[in-house]
Amino acid sequence: MNPNISLKQLQIFTKVVYYGGISEAAVKMNLSASAVSKSLSLLEANLGVQLIQRTTRNTCTTKVGDDFYAKIVKILSDLEDSVDTVSYDNNEPRGEIRVTCSLALGTAHLMHIFSEYRKKYSKVRLIVDLSDKFVNLNEGQFDLALRIVKKPPENYAMRELAPINWVYCASAEYLKNRGVPASIRDLKDHDCLVYPGIESAWYYLDDNGEKQLVKSQQEPIQANSSLVLLEAALRSQGIAYLPTYLLGKHIENGDLIPLLKPNLGNGGHHLYALYVPCRYVDYNIRTFVDFIYDWVNPVPWDNWTSVNKR
Repeated sequence: MNPNISLKQLQIFTKVVYYGGISEAAVKMNLSASAVSKSLSLLEANLGVQLIQRTTRNTCTTKVGDDFYAKIVKILSDLEDSVDTVSYDNNEPRGEIRVTCSLALGTAHLMHIFSEYRKKYSKVRLIVDLSDKFVNLNEGQFDLALRIVKKPPENYAMRELAPINWVYCASAEYLKNRGVPASIRDLKDHDCLVYPGIESAWYYLDDNGEKQLVKSQQEPIQANSSLVLLEAALRSQGIAYLPTYLLGKHIENGDLIPLLKPNLGNGGHHLYALYVPCRYVDYNIRTFVDFIYDWVNPVPWDNWTSVNKR
């Protein structure tokens, strides 16, 4: 390795790429923009290649810069893991856990889980990104992804944490005014709160075994957010089909009534912890994943139903 290339130069380069610019990286690293620019220029001079193209408006990586970043960010991540591993006092987790999690699950439960985790491991801090988009964990921005899927991606290590069940529900006020549906077919006479991504919830099989779409007389709300549909159901706007991790407390306190119980099921969805295999040796990640598994078994938000048996 070129002795003129320093670890600091490599760190600064990855931050410039990650934050999208020299000024942005300088602010995050508490450095001056000129210091960051000088470090980047020295790294490029020592390598003999241009890693980042600069203009008056923006910066972007070259093809060589993209390839170099992908390799260096992994090396720096592994180095950080090694340093953290040997610095634990009595194997006590400390430092960061960087988690990406779906918006609804993260809003409903992640802080509860982490606050309980920190009662045991108080030296760990959490960096959270709530997004329903899958991210590439190999890029090193996150240690762990919590995702609800039928089939998890094959390019990661994973641990299945819990089944995710779904149920139709509505408020007592709505059902008092509109009646209680006895079957999915009856939903055609109700206001349906529809999530566009799960159209299968609004089909039924006719007497010939053919799939038929439930045609609601009115569909007052469609939204690509379970949180929005939950709020609509709580406000008596119609019948929603939602995951029980959002519904458990509302069903237990009577705000929402579960409907069509024979159709309760998870449709094959499960909550998974996804991680890059080499990251799982990190004591922080391993203890956090183990803690989540224990916390969701038995599934706490399904206490109201017999589905909560594994």
